[in-house]
Amino acid sequence: MYEHYFNLSENPFTLAPNPRYFYLSEQHREALAHLQYGLNENGGFILLTGEVGTGKTTAWRCLVENLPADIDLAIVLNPRLNEIELLETICDELGITYEQGSGIKNLSDKLNRHLLETYANHRRTIVIVEEAQNLSTEVLEQLRLLTNLETNESKLLQIILIGQPELSDKIAAPELRQLRQRIIARFHLKPFAAKDVRAYINHRLSIAGASPRLYSDAAVRRLVKHSRGIPRVINLICDRALLGCYSEERGYVDATMIDRAAKEVLGQPIHPLHKQSGKPTIYNNNFVRPAVAAVGAVAIIAVAALLAPPYFPILFNDNRLSGNMVEHSLDIMESGLDKIGLANMVETMREDDDVIANDVQPTDTATAENGTIKTATYRVALDLSEPSESATASAPWQNSLAIAARQQDPYRTLFNLWNINLPEMLEQSPCEYALRHQLDCWHRRGNISSIKRVNRPALLKMISTEGQLFQAVLKSINGANQLQLTAANKTIEINENELDDVWTGEYTLLWKRPQNYRDTIYPGDTDQTVGWLTEQFTSLPGYGPPIAESSFYDYDLESRIRLLQKRCGLFVDGLIGKETLIKINTLTGKPPQLQSGEGCLGVG
Repeated sequence: MYEHYFNLSENPFTLAPNPRYFYLSEQHREALAHLQYGLNENGGFILLTGEVGTGKTTAWRCLVENLPADIDLAIVLNPRLNEIELLETICDELGITYEQGSGIKNLSDKLNRHLLETYANHRRTIVIVEEAQNLSTEVLEQLRLLTNLETNESKLLQIILIGQPELSDKIAAPELRQLRQRIIARFHLKPFAAKDVRAYINHRLSIAGASPRLYSDAAVRRLVKHSRGIPRVINLICDRALLGCYSEERGYVDATMIDRAAKEVLGQPIHPLHKQSGKPTIYNNNFVRPAVAAVGAVAIIAVAALLAPPYFPILFNDNRLSGNMVEHSLDIMESGLDKIGLANMVETMREDDDVIANDVQPTDTATAENGTIKTATYRVALDLSEPSESATASAPWQNSLAIAARQQDPYRTLFNLWNINLPEMLEQSPCEYALRHQLDCWHRRGNISSIKRVNRPALLKMISTEGQLFQAVLKSINGANQLQLTAANKTIEINENELDDVWTGEYTLLWKRPQNYRDTIYPGDTDQTVGWLTEQFTSLPGYGPPIAESSFYDYDLESRIRLLQKRCGLFVDGLIGKETLIKINTLTGKPPQLQSGEGCLGVG
């Protein structure tokens, strides 16, 4: 309903599982690391628990998206089964035929024969049980007995139990002590930390094409208190707040709007700091409504892979890996892979996605002391050999572009458009080097329309038909909407539909950041950037007489900002964010552009 009003391509806070909106927090990364470690072990149980709405389903589905091809998978979504119904469900999932009315012994025998055949064909079998807190003690014991199926060398079945915290309590019962001894990995998924709530909101807004500052800092702080960091509740409150802004024709969400939205969604706005009878206040029964419970948790995305132990990759996305996560992953992974080498590769992926991990090597030896990984300076390890003409000519365009991308750091191509030569050896990331030239990187996820709106060359992250991750620069767009892509000395032209097939939606562009600019400026703020803006409007015709220089963002300047946003096709909110500043940069300077002419009506 409010998408057009906020210039959104779609609803960013829908509860429908859209893979493009998946946000991998530190919690989710650790959960995946535990799951991966458990799956690299030989048999046994893996336990993943968490409160309602924290993303348990998202985590295991993310894992499933990245399982190797030699895995057979059985998923049990309805746990309210007896022992026979459980075995029948697993057989159905694995395609095992059986006679109706078969008993536990016949079903177990058929399953055992199937697992032996699977093992002989060098395949593995995994069973995932969702909502496992609802399993009876008898069914849990039957699952344990299934893990007894084995050869002399290996277990034939591995089981992942997904459930709410009550699952841990149930397994703690004395009669299930044998099952407890077979749990090889477990993790409890907690709600988002406060810093992740802002990142989560910005992530979803960015994909939908909105300003990441559509929610004020005060609004986010209130949202943290009301939602307690639970992703599903965050979505519900944010969606209702945007609807309220639309109905009142407001430009952004403030703290009051969040309070009202929380009251409508939860029935009663609750803050963790409020007390009643010496105990923290809790949500009333409206907290989980039947309509909410019937919907999936958070979006799932096919996550890029960094090769690690024998069977399973380390999963990551554009969110930076924390140091704790790197150390934790190294601690739990027992493999032949050199731990220091793995730390170096993961650390490199942290550097603002500057280079693809496989293309980075440390120049000095990294050391580990007291469990702390110390990394060294990195350089780009480029394959400078020229690809054969026949190989390039016969390959699909995206594959030939990927080949060319290996010849030169893709950031070098982007910097060249700004007449900046990137040094061969860098002791910092390209984005840190850009600051020397008064430029800054802007990492985003969106669509081609969001790139056209800022009208800047951008570094796109893409995937070839062979599954290779590579980057190329979107250099220009002509009048017929033909896109010119460049990597090293290779340049091709494609249309937008062809780009959609290979582009991940992630991109990086350069822009000239005003001195002292920190973050989005709201009406009434005092900021040194405001003084710079008054100078810029002096050189722009059609915006009224010169403004007296001031650091206070007053109504006069706000009206001119809104007029510029309207003329230039931006969302008219009066906020001074990156898109607005980029437009002003273009109108007052001469940065590289995708298309000639800024397209701002009434601007000379």
